[in-house]
Order: sequence, then structure tokens, then C-alpha cells
Amino acid sequence: MIKSFNVHNMLAVQNYMSSGSIFLQSLLDGHSNILSTPALYSREIFKIWNNSLSLNKSNLIEFFIESLPWFDPDKTDVDNGLNRLGKKANEIAVIDKKKFTNILSLLLIDFDSRPSRKTFLQACHIAYALTLERNINKNSLYILFPIHTQSKQIAKYAIEDYPNIKFLYTIRDPKVLLNSLIKRHIKLNLNLKHPLPESQIRHLILNKVRVDGDIEVFGDNPYFNEKSCQFKAVRLEDLHESPKKTMQLICKWLSIPFEKNLLKSTFNGKQWWNKPASGQLSGFDINKINEKLTFLSKLDVIRVDFLNSKKRQVWGYKKKPNFLLKVLECFVFFVCFLIPFKSELLKLPSKFLALEFLMSYKIFRSNEYLIYLKKIENIKTKCLFRNYANELIEKKIGVNKTAEVIIHYDLSDNINIELENVRNFKKGQVNSFVFKIKKGLKKKRIIIFDTFVLLSRIILFLKFFFLIRLGMIKALMNVRKAKFVDLLKNK
Repeated sequence: MIKSFNVHNMLAVQNYMSSGSIFLQSLLDGHSNILSTPALYSREIFKIWNNSLSLNKSNLIEFFIESLPWFDPDKTDVDNGLNRLGKKANEIAVIDKKKFTNILSLLLIDFDSRPSRKTFLQACHIAYALTLERNINKNSLYILFPIHTQSKQIAKYAIEDYPNIKFLYTIRDPKVLLNSLIKRHIKLNLNLKHPLPESQIRHLILNKVRVDGDIEVFGDNPYFNEKSCQFKAVRLEDLHESPKKTMQLICKWLSIPFEKNLLKSTFNGKQWWNKPASGQLSGFDINKINEKLTFLSKLDVIRVDFLNSKKRQVWGYKKKPNFLLKVLECFVFFVCFLIPFKSELLKLPSKFLALEFLMSYKIFRSNEYLIYLKKIENIKTKCLFRNYANELIEKKIGVNKTAEVIIHYDLSDNINIELENVRNFKKGQVNSFVFKIKKGLKKKRIIIFDTFVLLSRIILFLKFFFLIRLGMIKALMNVRKAKFVDLLKNK
């Protein structure tokens, strides 16, 4: 049965940090020549396959169904807003498990034993589309794979199955991108575990992601330089400013027809309202390309532009400077080299990071007061990091309301949530949080150890300050040999 579908290639969508890759996928959702799943739902398919190598056909199907987030409401990707789909933003991105299983089994009915990786992953994506009763073109199909900053090894797997695979990157002006990243970092409380702005600048100029274990990613350059013609990029600014023209250009590159639904932002055919951390928005917005650089000073902008000068020229954000301008930019950069970025001064590294640093030394590990503080910070970080507590609140009152939230906790990681002043959502409003430790558990402050924690935060500030400068030097040393992905253009 699967032989009646011609899945001839794969389209791998890559992000340059927060550059609109999920938005691009939402525009490609439902195209008759593209087999896609929402946001990052298929990101782990090659890893899941590798974990299933010992299984026979029937166990393989069962294993994939249990491993994928396609069916279970509790596995819904709330970070990417897949719990707020539809006109009223109250639907979730799941499909019927039983229907999918029946279709997948039917597609693989001609296989007595375990199918190949390529065949099985094709069958999964075809079954997904048929479960949604999508109108797909059997004669010419792409699988959309959200590679999304995965390792080079994952890209190799994709190329093994599809030698002519096409990698489509979304990119954005680096200074606007950095500002957006810092805003997101603060909104999702990522600074509790990852330093601000060292982790963002490191990602921007060195392609290293501290959030994911400091792995190397390929957000602005091809995974394989020898196949660079298969790697192209579209600018987020162009998607918002000239949506039809940009989507037609993508269709031409993919050799597929332009369809009207490419101008609608959906997942599973339901209206998508953007990531919660990026504000409620569906579709195109010219204002997205004119964002105020709230978290960057004018000096920060000069430095970011200088560090990304070659990249910005390749992507059409900057004309090639003359010799005098180059000398001036270089002079300003090095004169201001040690001046902190605006976002470096927003917050000291968190107490969570400070306590981890302090208690890495044997002399402090058994201190009862520091253990007490660490338990408190663990609970606060667990609740606030990536807006986990917000997700719990949304499940209680919905996504269209906000509240004042009181979190009562003990030292055994138990929490109770109390809601006050529940009201309808208005633009700019967010849930406010107050933490209250349960009666009898609060200890008196010990000034000397509180001082140690503060000193640790200052030490970490200095550590990350110099790591940023070291990263900038490395980026400048590597700039000549850097190869950036080319912009998709009309020939």
C-alpha cells in the first residue's frame, strides 16, 4: 500500500535561534505536497528509530506510538503554543491514536518483517496526514523534518535516506535576533539556569548552545559545505513584509505549486497563535520586523553588527563597508571591548546558579543553611523555569485568563497553588507569583552565608563577563574561514 505514495524527498527546516522556523512550518502545514507534523513533533524521529533497532515490526509500531507526542494531550508542546490552536485558541494538537495505528498497519501490510528506516518514517508521516483526512498529492511528496539545531549526525541520517534533501533555514538580522532572545530568556525565566546574556551571545557568534549541553549547532552555516547548494535561507523579515513573494520563491525551489493555504498560519489545519513567549499573534505582522531593541544599547548594536559583519553582508542586511569604515568599526569595537552589554547589567546570575557553584566545594556541601536555601531555590526554579507554573495555571483557568498566584511549598518539593483575582486576559498582563513557605519551616537568616551566596553571584558575573569577551575573540579569529548559508533568491 505504501508503494502507491511517492515520497521522493525531505525538506529539513533549520532555525537560526529564534528566527521564525516554527512560523515557517505553520505556513507549510497542509500543503498537498508536504507531509508535516506540528512544530517539533517529529524532531526526534531518527533518535527514536535508533532506540528501536532490536524490535520487530509490530513492536516497532507500538514503540513509536508510545514515544511520539502526536496522540497524548499531556505531551502537548506548550512552549510552541500547540495547546492553544483554533479560532478560540482552545484546541490542542493531537490526532486519534487508534485511527493512526490502523492506517499505519495498513500502509505496512506488505512487509512481513521490519521495514527500513526510510520506509517506516514515510509510513508514519503518510498515516499522520491520512488520519487528519488531508488532501495530499500521492505522486509527489516531501517529508518536512524539523531538524532544529540537532547534531551533524542527525543531518547525516537524513542525507543517507534522501541524498537530494533540501535544508531551508530561517534567519533574522543578528541584532534584532539577540534582542528577541534576551526578551524570551527573561520571559521564560531561562536565566535561572543559564547565564544572561552569555548563553545567547555564545549561540549567536559561536554556534554553541549552552541550554542543550553546549553542543555545536549549525544555525547559520551548512551542515556539509560540500553540499552547500542544498542549503538555502529565507529571512523572517521577508516572510512578514512580502509573504506571497517569499512563499512562491520557496515553492519554486521545491518544485511544488503555490497554494493559498501557504498564507495561513496553522497546525493540523487549525489556526496557530504563535509561541506564548512571543505574544499572541496569528499570521503576518509587519511590526515584527520593526521591533524596538529594548535590551541593546547603541554601543551593543555596534558590537553585534561588527561581530556579525560578514554574515550580515551575505544575508543582505549590510553593504560591504569601505576601508575607512572598516577601520572605524574595528576601532570602536576594541575601545569598547570591556564595557558590559546592557543585558549583562540587568540581573546578577541567579541564586540557583550561585548555590550550585558554592556547593561544588566540599567545605560548603554539608552546611545545613545552604542546603535549606538550595531546596528553596530548587522549588522556585522548578516552578518558574520555562514557565512550568504558568502551564499548570493555564490548565486550571484556560489561556484567556490571568491571576495572582500564591505558591505554598515545603522542603520536600510539595507545592499547593492558590489563585486570587482571576480576570480576563488583557494585552501586557501576565500571571504574578508569590512564594510562601509552609508554617514552621522558615529559618532565620544567617548573614555570613547569605553574603557567601551574594559573593558567588558576583564571581559568576565576572566569570561570564570574561567568557563573553573570550567568545568574541574566538568569533573574530574564525570569521575568515566561516561559510554561511546562502539566501534563497530568484535566479
